[in-house]
Amino acid sequence: MIANTEDMSGGSGHDEPVREPSFQPQDDNVRKHKLHMIAGRIAELRRDRGWTQAELARRAGLNRNVVNTTENETSFPTRENLARMASALGIELNELTDVFVIEAHHRAPAALSLTEAKGRPGYMAVQINRMLKTATALKIFQLIAEDDADAADRG
Repeated sequence: MIANTEDMSGGSGHDEPVREPSFQPQDDNVRKHKLHMIAGRIAELRRDRGWTQAELARRAGLNRNVVNTTENETSFPTRENLARMASALGIELNELTDVFVIEAHHRAPAALSLTEAKGRPGYMAVQINRMLKTATALKIFQLIAEDDADAADRG
């Protein structure tokens, strides 16, 4: 996909087309790490379902070699092949490709923490650190806004 941006041509007055970043990371170490994370996630999800590589390939409409080379980290799959594997596994593509976000959440503290607010009876500190559906996250924000409005009315 090509998008025109502001003048980035160094003053020539012509808009230069800017290409979207490639799905495959350019830095080799980042690329290898991303492939490692994606391969591990695919293998984990496949095994959780009790499937062989051949079964995942069949459900995704791919050659078994595509699944094998992905899981063995010998070939970076195309976005289309990743989308097919994700669909066969019953997940969204971004659940495979957003591996750095997922990795950060795995390293993070507990998903939910409630702590009694000292000196403030009836209040608790809440910490949520987990991936949520957009609708769920928006409901939480709505509840917080309502709580803030109630506190402002009382204050």
